[in-house]
Amino acid sequence: MTVELDDLESLTRASYIDLTTTGRKTGEPRIVELSFAVKGNEIVCLAGNGGKVQWYRNLLRDPKVSIRVGNLNLRARAVKRISHPKKLARGILELFRKKYGSAYVRDRYRGTDRAPVRIKVLGRERD
Repeated sequence: MTVELDDLESLTRASYIDLTTTGRKTGEPRIVELSFAVKGNEIVCLAGNGGKVQWYRNLLRDPKVSIRVGNLNLRARAVKRISHPKKLARGILELFRKKYGSAYVRDRYRGTDRAPVRIKVLGRERD
């Protein structure tokens, strides 16, 4: 299944996504609201505390995730291996500056250790 252009445009216009991971201990769905940017057919974001946050640990255990924006529900898969994470994190911050503004990035991300996250969008969830 391919990603529809309309779906990518909907993602691009959205301010935040709800990312659902599977709890690594409970197996239950876990939802977190995230700032993000769209890069090609991927969503990129940053995990706080150097990646020691629960949602990030969950997606490392099980990379299958879902993304919700309004009424749009998408299937996705996190990319587990990231080459050049510091370079990617700088690139994500630049995308965030363009999307959210410099003040947003300065206030939320300056001086923090963040792990870059790439999530490949696979297509709409099936009913």
